[in-house]
Amino acid sequence: MKPHFLFFIASLLICLNSWSQERVLQVENRKSGEQIIIPPSTKVVLTTINNRYHGSLLLLSDSLIQVDSDVFLLNDVNSLQVVTNNRGKTRTGLELLILGSAGIVTGGVVAIAASISNFWGTITDNTIGSTAANPAYGIGIMTLGTATAVSGIVVLAKRESYSKSKYQFEILSK
Repeated sequence: MKPHFLFFIASLLICLNSWSQERVLQVENRKSGEQIIIPPSTKVVLTTINNRYHGSLLLLSDSLIQVDSDVFLLNDVNSLQVVTNNRGKTRTGLELLILGSAGIVTGGVVAIAASISNFWGTITDNTIGSTAANPAYGIGIMTLGTATAVSGIVVLAKRESYSKSKYQFEILSK
C-alpha cells in the first residue's frame, strides 16, 4: 500500500506543478527569427477571417486563446495587434496634432489676410497692398501644419501588428 500512496502523491505534485505554469504567447518573425513574448492579460485586437475582437488576452491551453469572452483556436488568428498605453507616445502625438492644427489655422488667417489686402489694393489702386501681401505664404504654412497634424495622427494610431503571413504564433509554458 505504501508504494501506491507514494506514487499517488508524486503524481499529484507533478500535476500541480504543470498546472501552475504560466503560459505566454510567443510571436516569431518568419524571416528574421526575432521573437516577441506577449504575456497574458495584455490588451489586444485580434482579427480572424470573420471579425475583429478587442479585449484582454487569456491563454487557455497550448492551442486555445480567449479575448474577453470569445474563445479561438490559435490557428484561426489572422493578425494580432498589441494595444499599448504609452504616455510618452500619446503626449508626442497630441503635441504634433495641436501644433499642426495651430499651423493650419495660422496659415488660413495669413492667406485670408493676404487675399483681402490684395483685393483692397486692386480696388483702391494702391500698389503697397497688392505687392506686399502674398497668399502663397499662408498656403505654405497651412501645408506644413497639415503635414505636422497628420504626423501626430500617425503617431497616435500606430500599433504593433503581427500578421499570420509574416509571424508564427505559439503558446509556451514558462
